[in-house]
Amino acid sequence: MFYEKIPDNFSDYSILFLFQFVDMTDTKDRSCKMYTKYDGMISSMSEKERLLVEEFIRRCTYVVIGTNHEEYGVRLSSLANLPGQSLDAFYFVSHLRSQKVVNVMGDPVCEIIMFKEDGSELIIRGSGEIVTDIACKKLKWESGMVSWYPGGPEDENFCLVRLTPESIRCRICSSGEN
Repeated sequence: MFYEKIPDNFSDYSILFLFQFVDMTDTKDRSCKMYTKYDGMISSMSEKERLLVEEFIRRCTYVVIGTNHEEYGVRLSSLANLPGQSLDAFYFVSHLRSQKVVNVMGDPVCEIIMFKEDGSELIIRGSGEIVTDIACKKLKWESGMVSWYPGGPEDENFCLVRLTPESIRCRICSSGEN
């Protein structure tokens, strides 16, 4: 069974999270021969660990971001993962008046999580900031965004958020063939 593959030193909180987001009734084979685990500062990662994590990031379509509201506490929001993400900086697009943007303006500390059906997960904690540089906004702009922001990257409601990662917790499933 899938839960028997989770290593003993994996936290109870992370196990609870996996059971909430992975449909355990699905009959797909989720067996994993080997997990690569890391828990610490991004600046202390080896080059091999960075490459493995950045490849995992590129394969994820959606991200869940946790921001903090002074009065209501943590708010979770889903976001589309933009191309070209790295451990140096994550960029996300949102409406300027969305709650997550308001929360980042009030408290820049946030976390993102990405996960796959095989039990792999990546949680990054860092500091968020609103990007006002139009050149950076144009660089991250994608044509499909025009549906929400008809004025393009200069649309008054188009907001680019940059998360500067500081620490990471991950468990990435691999074939064990390296």
